[in-house]
Amino acid sequence: MQPSHLIGNVVRRRTNITTDKNTAKFLSGQPIIAQVMSLIPEPLFQKVVAETSSDKYYKQMKSKDHFLSFFYAVLTRNSSLRGL
Repeated sequence: MQPSHLIGNVVRRRTNITTDKNTAKFLSGQPIIAQVMSLIPEPLFQKVVAETSSDKYYKQMKSKDHFLSFFYAVLTRNSSLRGL
């Protein structure tokens, strides 16, 4: 049995990530932000969006676009939205 951590209502299981030729080839051309975002499960993100109804009144930016822009701001240590 693998050790797990409880984060909110989500259980994250520790898995060993091994790199082989296929993984290295798959990730070689992707930007770093795409590689990090691939670690967040899309069904989990959509479930949270549906539970909170965050896309209910959107005009231009959906929740995923909003999350990506602010996630990028955190990764690049921007101190203002103007820096984006």
